[in-house]
Amino acid sequence: MGPLEATTPIRSVPAAGGPQQRRAGGERALVPQGLLRASGTLGLAAVLASSLLLAAGAASAPTQYVPARTGGWPGWLAGPLSGLRVGLPGDRFQTLMLVMCGGYALALLGARSLAPALLAGAIVLAHVIYSLGPPLISQDVFGYIAFGRLGALHGLDPYTHFPSQAPTDPTFHFIGWPFQHSPYGPLFTLLSYAIAPLGVAADVWVFKGIAALSSLGAVALIARAAGAAGHSRRWAAAFVGLN
Repeated sequence: MGPLEATTPIRSVPAAGGPQQRRAGGERALVPQGLLRASGTLGLAAVLASSLLLAAGAASAPTQYVPARTGGWPGWLAGPLSGLRVGLPGDRFQTLMLVMCGGYALALLGARSLAPALLAGAIVLAHVIYSLGPPLISQDVFGYIAFGRLGALHGLDPYTHFPSQAPTDPTFHFIGWPFQHSPYGPLFTLLSYAIAPLGVAADVWVFKGIAALSSLGAVALIARAAGAAGHSRRWAAAFVGLN
């Protein structure tokens, strides 16, 4: 007898873990989507609440968390959140940081299940909160301003002179390293030259706006790149935007 032919064609079955399954990736959750969505929403709320309490607490009174307090405590440094009078007594800063880290982890866990508008709104709101508060942990923004004023208003090259050589400048007592040359590139320094005539308070707010918009732009680019590479845009945006 000759070879038998099958009357019914046999379909090829895609191997486990094939391209289709990999594309589904985060969409096929082992955890119910509703639970993931609730986790993500709770995480966003925790990040935003702890951020607001941190920024408003730091704005209420001079503390070690705002190093620029060495130059005084004007209203433009504290920011509008100072009116909430929350305060940061005892170890509240550390507690809020732990809450924020926990919220960040929950937000990442549920990011793929969150509505894009909700996630984007939370990221923008977090940026707004920190922009309205005082500069936390760092005095760098006053270095940007001091080097710009050094060149634009005092006629001194910030790459060969120190801020300490203009001790009467209003930025002098706010900066943390007055005996160093500018470590910043010339394009950035030219930007600081351009806004120097606005005054120290206005310069702080301009740089806050630049920082927030630059950060949000980076989040958008990273989310777009993640999508182009076949990964979750929402998870990538949350990973960077809520960090």
